Amino acid sequence: MKKILFIASLPPPFHGANIDNENLITHWNSSDYIIIPFDISDKNKKPETIGRINLRNIIVSCKNIIKLVIHFASGKYYDIILLNIAQNTVGILRDSSFIIACKIFTKAKIVCRFPGGDFLQYFRNTPWIRPFIRQVLIQIDLLITEGKMINEQFSEIDKSIKVRSAHIGIPTSNSSDKISDKPNFLVLYMIGIHRKEKGFWDVLESMPYVLKKNPKVKFEFVGDISENFISAKAIKKFLLKHNIGNCITFHGVKYDDQKEELFKQSSVMILPSYSEGFPTSILEAMSFGLPIIASKVGVIPEVILNGENGYLIEPGDWKRLGDLIVKLSENKQLVREIGETNRSKFLSHYTADHFCKRIEKSLGNLEN
Repeated sequence: MKKILFIASLPPPFHGANIDNENLITHWNSSDYIIIPFDISDKNKKPETIGRINLRNIIVSCKNIIKLVIHFASGKYYDIILLNIAQNTVGILRDSSFIIACKIFTKAKIVCRFPGGDFLQYFRNTPWIRPFIRQVLIQIDLLITEGKMINEQFSEIDKSIKVRSAHIGIPTSNSSDKISDKPNFLVLYMIGIHRKEKGFWDVLESMPYVLKKNPKVKFEFVGDISENFISAKAIKKFLLKHNIGNCITFHGVKYDDQKEELFKQSSVMILPSYSEGFPTSILEAMSFGLPIIASKVGVIPEVILNGENGYLIEPGDWKRLGDLIVKLSENKQLVREIGETNRSKFLSHYTADHFCKRIEKSLGNLEN
């Protein structure tokens, strides 16, 4: 059995990459590969500081690099080193240090997973570090993305980069396969940290339009609101101007049972982001049998087929978002049918077990 050292950060904080790492470790079940976690978590890190250049992030990264070198120096042997690669400068420098250490101290194959959506944009926007990034990517034996659409970004950087895709998956949390009508039409908008590029203001802009056509619709905003990204004063001003404060609830960040309860109560989930990889919230909504309205970005079009298990919109098109919300709010049968399709699609393709098997299949490409 081949040994994989998995250099991984685990929750908290609860964001996509950390959750994926935890799912891989928890649900891994292979007769060919054994995963050995190497924990680089910073449990006290605040979500808004991820990718930021600050003293704490630098110190934690340096400690983990030293810890890894000591680990290798003790004579540990591995066939494969698996780690995530970030799309920000702090993360790239940290991950590159891990890769360099692995190259120096081991003969293991190096596999990186990219849990994001816009690496090429980051690469183009950082010309001063571009040659270094390209050189690091070339040294990787295999790069695993979350979808075929992301593969093209790395091929454009350098055609010699060996890249494969593996859709993520999540645990099966909703035990019921029966999709029932909800007494109220609740629109769920769930983000870790609300910000403009996640479509926050587009959702707000759509609300007066939606409520004019169907006053019974309610909006549930889940996620942290930080003054670093969204002004609470600006939100209050917008709600007062349009007199829609009684139709919206701000829940803050929710976990576990509270999060599940919101999914169960909701009728549709929306995600009008300007940039995404493969959002975990999409799969969570599918697992609870919700129709999904999301932007046509990242891997989302590989999962959401327009009109079949949800609807795709162009980023920034709040009017189209509003029209689709109204359409679903006025057709319970359509909501139920799309929900049943999503639940079935989730169970057959997007559980955590499916995710692990896709990663294992990708590792088989190391020999090809």
